[in-house]
Amino acid sequence: MSLFLFLFLLTSTFAGPPSPDRLPKIFFEAQSNYRGIQFFKSEPEIRMISEEEVEVRMDTLIPTPPGLMYYGHYHPNQNFPYPRLRFKAKELDSSGNQTVHRFRIPMDSKTYNSVEKPKYDAARVRDSGGVIPLTFSFYNSKKQSTDIYQTSFRYYKDAQGKRSLQANIIAGPFYDTHKASHAVISMVFDQEARGFVTLRRPGTSRTIKKSFQGKNPEVVFRSLKEGARYLYSVQIANTVDGKVVSHTSTEELPIRIPNSRFKPFSFACMSDSRSGHGIGEVEMQGTNSKSIKHLFRLAYDRGADFIFFPGDLIDGYNTELSDYMQQYLTWKKASTPVHRLIPVFEGIGNHESYIDRYVVSEDSPYQPIAYGNFSYNVPQNPSEVLFSSQFVNPKNGPVSEGGLTPPYDETVYSVVLNGVGFVMVNSNYWYSSDPETIGGNLEGYIMDRQMEWIEKEIDELDQRNDVRYIFVFTHEPPYPNSVHYKDAMYYNGGVPEKNSGFERYWVVERRDRFWKALSSSPKTMFAMFGDEHNYSRLTIPANKDKGFKHELTQLISGGVGAPYYSEVTNLPWSKHLDFVDWKQNYVHVQVAHEGVTVQAVSSTGEIMDQVLLKGRE
Repeated sequence: MSLFLFLFLLTSTFAGPPSPDRLPKIFFEAQSNYRGIQFFKSEPEIRMISEEEVEVRMDTLIPTPPGLMYYGHYHPNQNFPYPRLRFKAKELDSSGNQTVHRFRIPMDSKTYNSVEKPKYDAARVRDSGGVIPLTFSFYNSKKQSTDIYQTSFRYYKDAQGKRSLQANIIAGPFYDTHKASHAVISMVFDQEARGFVTLRRPGTSRTIKKSFQGKNPEVVFRSLKEGARYLYSVQIANTVDGKVVSHTSTEELPIRIPNSRFKPFSFACMSDSRSGHGIGEVEMQGTNSKSIKHLFRLAYDRGADFIFFPGDLIDGYNTELSDYMQQYLTWKKASTPVHRLIPVFEGIGNHESYIDRYVVSEDSPYQPIAYGNFSYNVPQNPSEVLFSSQFVNPKNGPVSEGGLTPPYDETVYSVVLNGVGFVMVNSNYWYSSDPETIGGNLEGYIMDRQMEWIEKEIDELDQRNDVRYIFVFTHEPPYPNSVHYKDAMYYNGGVPEKNSGFERYWVVERRDRFWKALSSSPKTMFAMFGDEHNYSRLTIPANKDKGFKHELTQLISGGVGAPYYSEVTNLPWSKHLDFVDWKQNYVHVQVAHEGVTVQAVSSTGEIMDQVLLKGRE
């Protein structure tokens, strides 16, 4: 059977919008897709080998020349926990290329490179122990570049000077909120931990204390005072021989609880922090950690109360679960300095796909067009479930599309903060590169149940007297202005000859229905997207024929470190494009009674673009 005839038959059988009922049997085997992103096997193994020495073992997945480990302290009284790496250690065995790498850290205060040497111990870990940051640096021969890994460990030192390793927070703590008077504190430990979180209002005598246990605990506080400032800290149990002997406390961190009624505030939105091209933190376990830290910090310093991040946090697109989860952990570590102080609302993008891959086979009549990525065949770990396991988002979205489709849990949701409605949409649900061939859903297509939920949510927010404005976020742009005119929510207009023979006009029809829903409310100020690694602002006018009731602004801010894209100028809506720039960026939004001021801010702090969007009655 020729490939053309095969495609024709498939088009006849599977043409049209994806459906949860369209689950063709897959006649080809999934192939491993090792992308080479993961270089370090896991978190390092750390053990006390004597009363005064710690051994650190870091495993790499490929043999590598001897590397270096840097270590030091977190200095006290810093607004952000950036480590000072005062010392470096060489490998114990430097005889050749290896996958097992061992280092030693002296603890004796008389040794020059000891973390307890008084001359350098500004953190005073010599008194009762503390957290020791680590950075590993190795040459990766496959990349022909340097790979680094960042983490930390914690030890406890009792009154007799005996040291013991203890559970340590390796990502977080994080502050999240799902509504007014509500706070969630979560964290990631390197081992099972127990302790409690305390929350108090400055100037009052009342302290709320809630216990936790586990490696990924979430502690929920309800009925807090709206708009109030609180301080929270985490007390982690120190255990010796299985018994709790004391607790070590993190510093008290300031947070503010959102209001239910409108109050002027500001927030930031940005997207696309998957790895860039460069060394060190620019290309670090599938993330551009350097840009995440920097742009989050810029947003916080300019007064952002929340951050919305709709997708492409990581490189993803792989079949190795350990690789995939390591990328998430790296992203969470990079976001920690700011996310411990203000809530971050994450959305899922195409690069959050955890996949099976199917490769063209010359002798098989059943095959994808080129290759297929499809999460259906890994139902025990669909991308959406893995995503929701990593973040703390509201759970008020639709359940699923039915059948064997994955849940929408924490990838589609809405939240009202300070009298403003925010809606996060999943435009990469049940992702498949070739849905007409192997089933699943096309990137950028919003399926029926989610579409109905969006329409209902916008209508309800529009009717609420306590909601002044509405903002919508998702990854795939309806009106791409760069390379993604070939996919996103457009697919070259859906014409078959530009879509491997498949008719995809239904993609554009669904895009128009989506935009109709967003523009139906005068409260909707803008919809923000990622996917394209640049910044652009586009004004889509009201359109009676398409049912676009109000003029509406589309923002694309995909500039958190992924490789940049240039502009495409000959698209049907190019005449409505107001501004475009390739710099790394985020969007800062000032929300006031008279309207919304949108500023595109570059990584160097300059204002690239600014516009006032006035509220409409």
